[in-house]
Amino acid sequence: MTTNKKIRKLSKKQHTAAAALTAAVDEFIDLQNRTVHPAGTFDNARRFYPAETFDCCSGIRTPSRSFPFSLMVHARTAAHVANQYKVDPAELRKLKKILSKNEESLNLSEEKTSYKIVKNTLNAKEFEEFSIKFRYDQIFKFAAQMTLDKGDK
Repeated sequence: MTTNKKIRKLSKKQHTAAAALTAAVDEFIDLQNRTVHPAGTFDNARRFYPAETFDCCSGIRTPSRSFPFSLMVHARTAAHVANQYKVDPAELRKLKKILSKNEESLNLSEEKTSYKIVKNTLNAKEFEEFSIKFRYDQIFKFAAQMTLDKGDK
């Protein structure tokens, strides 16, 4: 059975778990690349405080004038993002690692080779190579496959 057929047969619970993992890894990648910033506020001394705090935030140094971004740096970590989306941090890191390996294979010099890799691994027929929709579909397929593999064990 191909990956696409397996993904279509996901239960509602598995689909929700894969969607949460997809959203979490997408947010984590954007935070790591600094294309988005964590939600939060700054006080008059320009110290950052995140909008939501979790158990993972309790051991982090409170912001001071010397270290105003200690919580901002923490809000970009896998542990914080995993708590935010209620997913396992290990799965989040694993999926990010899989995606970064796949992106390395996409960044080859020859377009034809890149297209073959994407077509073979993701069963994609037509796409704009690095569009947001393609990236989201790619992440969801990997997340769904991880959810299915986790259920088999």
